[in-house]
Amino acid sequence: MAKRLKPLLLLSLALFLYARLSDGTILFYINHRFVWLIWVAVVVLGIVIVSYRVTRHLPSGNPPEHGHGLRWYTVGILLLPVLLGLLVPAQPLGTTALANRELNVALQTALTVSSRTIRQAVEQRDPTLLDWVGAFQQESDLSAFVGETTELTGFVYRQDGLPPDTWLLSRFVVTCCVADAIAVGLAVRAPDLVPPENDQWVEVRGQFDVEIRDGKQVAVLVADSVTYIGQPQQPYLYPR
Repeated sequence: MAKRLKPLLLLSLALFLYARLSDGTILFYINHRFVWLIWVAVVVLGIVIVSYRVTRHLPSGNPPEHGHGLRWYTVGILLLPVLLGLLVPAQPLGTTALANRELNVALQTALTVSSRTIRQAVEQRDPTLLDWVGAFQQESDLSAFVGETTELTGFVYRQDGLPPDTWLLSRFVVTCCVADAIAVGLAVRAPDLVPPENDQWVEVRGQFDVEIRDGKQVAVLVADSVTYIGQPQQPYLYPR
């Protein structure tokens, strides 16, 4: 029984990983740069499964295997990711995850983004939310950004304490996997729009203004238009 159960457990894990790779939801958990490692894992699991099948058909004259069979904790380790994947719907981090994380309107020092990279992104007119937040952190006077136009994508986070016409455009930044994800956000002011619901993905076009809050300058994106969109295939941002 143990000999048959081992390859079945490995097969279930291999199929689970392959399914996540095929539908793209593997990107909800890891940085896209490491997807190739999951493909390697699937291939290795396939080789191990085939080796079990070959071993079963060896001539009976071979010496029998000695061991203590398949232990319960081994079964648990193999089945746990599969069961969690089946029971918990695949979805990226959102406002629920922000309950246990600090959303940064200034980039955390743990996440390094070079000033050169930020300048290049801004000059090329393709800066992401991460680029802008990093740029604001590196400047003591944000007045230079007033009037700058941009188009940014993110999900809505309606943080307590903000004015009724203001909410946060947010993204998670992933270096390796969701365990190290850092949330960044930018205040959006849209006085002529009913505030979108939490977790709604939007595309915002507008220009920057600066407000004073608690004695500090805060960059605010004054929206000219807010377009509701679906969740992107890659919901996270990655350090360049």
